[in-house]
Amino acid sequence: EKYSPYTALVVPKAEMRVMDIRRKISELSGIPLEVIIEEIEPLEKVYALLDFTKSMAFIMSEGVVPSNVRVGYLARLLIRRTYRLLMSMGHEDKLLDLLDLQLDYWGEEYPNLKEMRDEVLDLVETEVKKFRETISKGSSYVERELSSMKRSGIVEVPIDFMIKVYDERGVTPDIVESIAEKVGMRAKAPENFYSLVASRHLSVQRIEVEGDQMKLLEEVFKDLPATEQTYYENPFESRFAAKVLGVHGEYIVLDKTLFYPEGGGAISDTGRIKHSKGECKVLDVQLLSGGVIVHRVDGPLPEIGEQVEGLVDLERRYAVMRHHTATHILIGAARRILGRHAWQAGARKEPSHGRLDISHHKRLTLEDIKRLEDEANRIVGMRIPLRIMWMDRNEAERRYGFSLYQGGEVPSAKIRVVEIPGWDAEACCGLHVENTEDVGFIKILKTERIQEGVERLIFAAGPAALPYIQEDWRLIRSFTEKLGAPREAVEKRLDEMLAEVRELRKTVRRLTSLAAKAKAMELRSSPIQVQGIKLYVVHEPEHDREYVLTIADELLKVDEPSCLIASYGEKRPSLLILANKRARESGVHAGRLASAIASNFMGKGGGNERLGQGGFGREIIYDDLRDMAVAEFKKLLGSR
Repeated sequence: EKYSPYTALVVPKAEMRVMDIRRKISELSGIPLEVIIEEIEPLEKVYALLDFTKSMAFIMSEGVVPSNVRVGYLARLLIRRTYRLLMSMGHEDKLLDLLDLQLDYWGEEYPNLKEMRDEVLDLVETEVKKFRETISKGSSYVERELSSMKRSGIVEVPIDFMIKVYDERGVTPDIVESIAEKVGMRAKAPENFYSLVASRHLSVQRIEVEGDQMKLLEEVFKDLPATEQTYYENPFESRFAAKVLGVHGEYIVLDKTLFYPEGGGAISDTGRIKHSKGECKVLDVQLLSGGVIVHRVDGPLPEIGEQVEGLVDLERRYAVMRHHTATHILIGAARRILGRHAWQAGARKEPSHGRLDISHHKRLTLEDIKRLEDEANRIVGMRIPLRIMWMDRNEAERRYGFSLYQGGEVPSAKIRVVEIPGWDAEACCGLHVENTEDVGFIKILKTERIQEGVERLIFAAGPAALPYIQEDWRLIRSFTEKLGAPREAVEKRLDEMLAEVRELRKTVRRLTSLAAKAKAMELRSSPIQVQGIKLYVVHEPEHDREYVLTIADELLKVDEPSCLIASYGEKRPSLLILANKRARESGVHAGRLASAIASNFMGKGGGNERLGQGGFGREIIYDDLRDMAVAEFKKLLGSR
């Protein structure tokens, strides 16, 4: 009742700020601005929490995994904002409870939300854990950077810096403002801060799909009719007759072809074309806009209008087909084992192996990989015949849902659907085997984290998997021979040897420390005195950085100006310079010394007052290092 009479006084516009609207309402209503803020802001937070968690429920139940890329970043942004909002209210531990209530409430009308409940909660819990760790590390970084800015005379935190630390380190504007106040700076984030952040991740640069050569060919062959694509009807045929319609440079266009052009993540066919002048090798095949297929060849070219015979490398095509069907089998396995959020983010099929990129918020474990392999090979063993059909787009979507577009949306009214009944159905333009058993054994060779939220599976299927398995067995046999242990005891023997190595390393570190301390005692007895500063120079070609640092710790923990200049390593030695507090107060700058000394030996160096480091471009001897160190040391002190 207090505010309802004033609800229509101000009509918000896109360019208006929230504070300007509140100020206007305060003027028109006579209610003090501070009262409006005090009473309205808590309600705004409640409504925002409900709005954010509802959005999270719907977005993430569709398989969106939080990441730094496009829609994945919107999910991350929602989770972070919601978590920070709850923190400001002292209830950050209630995020999962609130989200669970949203899933339960809206799940009555949208059953998919209830089906995805466990996955969504797991995704959010993982993301919140990452965010907590990020905030902890990021806050220290922000304080260091702001302190450095303050020393440089900057009094207000730049907006670009606030966006950067939020983007890269998860530090929200309110934390930056708090740290800025602590170091004596001003900081104020604009009201559209989160829009500015999101815009950086949602803007997608236009990808140039066709190179200049393809554009040229499209212009050259623009008057030719679309090529008849006989590879769909006869995917297991290798010979065909065709007529040459066009020739340009190393490219040939036929009236029809069995050669499959690159597409759907699968590389093109190769083979030969026989004609009146001999034969040429087909190296690559591409589909131009307009439906014309060009064959890039090597060898004598046929005449336009003549009949030719094409021969497809069928063994190579079979290998690619196996990997293509294996990709469909693996994505089905991923969605069942990892969760329905596992969505295809990319794929590539070659004769020797295939790769499948899937959205997933965690690194795959060995157990995950084993379960994926077991499930995929179970489908291979079930001998399921594939169904391949052209369908009306709307009918296909009604029957199979939008998971059809795992490999990307197809912009046409009719789509080619490849279905493994009861397992997977996708819109796909690629060539496939007839039955899952034709794929053969599927082996995941390795996994990679190609970007946050995307796991890459590299796999091989059928005969292509055999060389990888044979190589693994060769390595295992080699290990058994070298370790002198049977195959079943190799793991235990390796564990024993690694334990022994760890103990030996401890012993080496202990002995190295004793040797370094002894070296420090030797150096302490004969320092080089330069203007009241004790200078120690050492060249240790057979030792490492840890050894030199131990010497420094022993020499410089004194209440008198002291500096250590040390080189270590053999052919291209490294340089390390450390100066204690008293030496720095006397004018020593380790970084400048490192730069000056290294440059005299064809190297580079730098650093700060306390620590300088660099490398030499050639071998050195102790006498040269000592003489140069003393000369540059005196020059540095003399230039004060």
